[in-house]
Amino acid sequence: MKNNWQQFEFIFFWFIIYFLIFNLLPPTKIFDLAVAAGGDLGSHQTALKIMAESYFPGFFGWTNNWYMGMPLFSFYFPLPFWIGALLIKLGIPMAVAFKIIVMLGTYAMPLSAYYFGKKIQAKSMSQNKVYVFR
Repeated sequence: MKNNWQQFEFIFFWFIIYFLIFNLLPPTKIFDLAVAAGGDLGSHQTALKIMAESYFPGFFGWTNNWYMGMPLFSFYFPLPFWIGALLIKLGIPMAVAFKIIVMLGTYAMPLSAYYFGKKIQAKSMSQNKVYVFR
């Protein structure tokens, strides 16, 4: 059983992490219709458009619309694009659906790292913090 200090540390740790994440990347910005840009996000939006237009089962193979031609979803994990395609089919605008799938990973990463630390049986909360901040 955890003592009061460990419980406080646990709650404070998660509060600080998600306070920073939600202040730096506010969820309200997800629902703006502005297109996400930076890095290779522009090309990923093309992949989402291809996935939403072709849907199941014909969304693997070669495409000339992405990076001047490349095998579609051979180098990128297709599940987020599939989720985004479902959101688009439900009537959510493509820019918003894309930002939802991008931010789901960002918001879930600290919890995933903590779960990983628990799964490998890290001995203390401070060892789990190392996994979250890496």
